Amino acid sequence: MKQILIMLILGATIFAFHLQAEDCKVICDKYESCTVDHWTKLGKTPTAADIKKLQQGCMNTCKKHTETINSCYTKSLSASNTCAALHTCVTDAAKRKNKNKGK
Repeated sequence: MKQILIMLILGATIFAFHLQAEDCKVICDKYESCTVDHWTKLGKTPTAADIKKLQQGCMNTCKKHTETINSCYTKSLSASNTCAALHTCVTDAAKRKNKNKGK
């Protein structure tokens, strides 16, 4: 019985980790799309390096602050401007991460 319980817990942990990574990918794809769209409206054409940096930054922030970023994504879905809400929330989370890193 203990072995079954351990296997269930291990399976749930692996499944939860997989969902987190997938959630971050979905969220960061949306974040990237919104940001590139915003840049385009401002007349800026993002380079491949810009997009790579954007993706890496979002994924790093999401992996370290999964709950916060998931919350940003969920809240942004009900906002009138989903892109602005998501961008502001993710950017603020990244700033807090960087600010706390220096302490």
